[in-house]
Amino acid sequence: MSLADEIKQMSADNPEWDAGKLAEHFKCRREYVRTAAKRLGFKVKVFRCSSWSAEEDAKLLLLREQKMRWGDIAHEFDRPRSSCAGRYADLTDPPVCTNLVADRTTVPADRFVDRDRRINCAPRDLTASMFGDPKPGFSALERRA
Repeated sequence: MSLADEIKQMSADNPEWDAGKLAEHFKCRREYVRTAAKRLGFKVKVFRCSSWSAEEDAKLLLLREQKMRWGDIAHEFDRPRSSCAGRYADLTDPPVCTNLVADRTTVPADRFVDRDRRINCAPRDLTASMFGDPKPGFSALERRA
């Protein structure tokens, strides 16, 4: 009897087992179980990947409050343990959003006056205006003196 036939027999004997449980039992990869099922024409249970409803959230919180184990909760919802534990963590400790937008920044009025004064200064000469040299009085070298 080949491994694929054994997987088919075990799947028939244990209909509640999913592909992961069968792969764990036979110590093979989950993909092999799915391929064997497709080739031999039998169905293997696969966990669904759907979003959580409000009723499921409430039931999850209630079951965990009753100190039920993650494996039992996963069987109740027909989902992986990691999915149930992750959802519980999201419900009890919501993730902190770090990219919150702060209030608008206000600029003091004297900064606008200084900006306008710098803009309205005439350049030193033609090359200064072409190459973007600082206006008279605004160079870092002139401030040192």
